[in-house]
Amino acid sequence: MSFKNNDIVTLLCVNGEFIGRLECDGQLDTTTGTVTLYKPKMLVQQGDNLGFAQGVSLSAEQDAERVTFYSGGIVMIANADKKFVDGWKGATKTIQLAGV
Repeated sequence: MSFKNNDIVTLLCVNGEFIGRLECDGQLDTTTGTVTLYKPKMLVQQGDNLGFAQGVSLSAEQDAERVTFYSGGIVMIANADKKFVDGWKGATKTIQLAGV
């Protein structure tokens, strides 16, 4: 499977599952040893439902603009399912106020 810049992907890592917009030059180069996501969100279980955490870990800044994951901790990468893409877009959109 081929991934390219701006694809919205899911990373399954040893410490959790993350969704975000892939940042890379052209095609994803797995030989660099890292994967960078723009506006990453960690998936968390909330009762019987899934939701997005504010950060990617308990002690990381909330709503980080970018996070780089090292490939040693990535189990797999896949294109994100549409319902999660829609939820991610809703969770990461920014409202621009007029005159601010």
